[in-house]
Amino acid sequence: MNLRLKLLLPLLSVFLVCFSIFIQLTVMGQEAELSQSLEAKSVILSELFATTNVLNLWNLDKEGLQSNLDTMLKDQEVSALEIKDAKGITVAKKVDADQYPEAKSFTKEQKIIHEGEAIGTAISTFTTHFSEVLVAKTRWQLILTGGLIFLLMGAMIVFLANLITKPISRLVEVVRGMATGDGNLAVEIAVTSRDEVGKLSGHFNSFLGKLRTIVVNLKSVGGKSGGLSAKLAENTRQVSVAVEEISANMRSMTTRTEAMNGEVQNSVGSVQAVNGHIDRVNAMIED
Repeated sequence: MNLRLKLLLPLLSVFLVCFSIFIQLTVMGQEAELSQSLEAKSVILSELFATTNVLNLWNLDKEGLQSNLDTMLKDQEVSALEIKDAKGITVAKKVDADQYPEAKSFTKEQKIIHEGEAIGTAISTFTTHFSEVLVAKTRWQLILTGGLIFLLMGAMIVFLANLITKPISRLVEVVRGMATGDGNLAVEIAVTSRDEVGKLSGHFNSFLGKLRTIVVNLKSVGGKSGGLSAKLAENTRQVSVAVEEISANMRSMTTRTEAMNGEVQNSVGSVQAVNGHIDRVNAMIED
């Protein structure tokens, strides 16, 4: 895994998780808020429904009751209305034609009081369909908004990752070229920023400069060493020639010495012969 993915994946993952939690908390908060609002509204409408039908129920004015039911049923969150007398017999009932059976519903019962006496019951049924639709709409809006933010943030993170990794990639290419190529030390990395990557590039250029100086000095020393080697080889050759001459002279001296030894031996023989002659002369003289 390269450096770009190491930067992208954690940041995008953290953003995705955080935004999912934010969406969930926002939707849960909205659901709770809408539920409380619908509950408060149902209490108010139930009381209103009961109080506005007191006289109509007392007088058994079914037309008035039906008119009030039609008026109350115009509220989109009211799905059914029913009025029962004190004996529990339905006097008037109205059900919304556009009901949503798949949605949740709940009822509120409110006593109809006339002069301190309960003369009937007002039953109101409320649907949560519109609250659920609003919550779903909010959820999809948050998801779309989050998707756009995710894309924008991803593009920004990619841009920042490229901004960070490109100088490092150039540095890697230079080092790889030096390691696998002909070892060209004349290359330099362009310093385009003053951040840590720019400082690293500058320090690396300084290191290459020092390395070039060391290589030049080594070449100079190598050249001088080559000259010294040549001189040493010449001196060695001259010494070898001198040694050969000395060896030849010594061989010549050995030959002369042997010749002189032969002559000395001959001289000794001659002296011995002379001594013999002298002895014979002395004998002759004595005779």
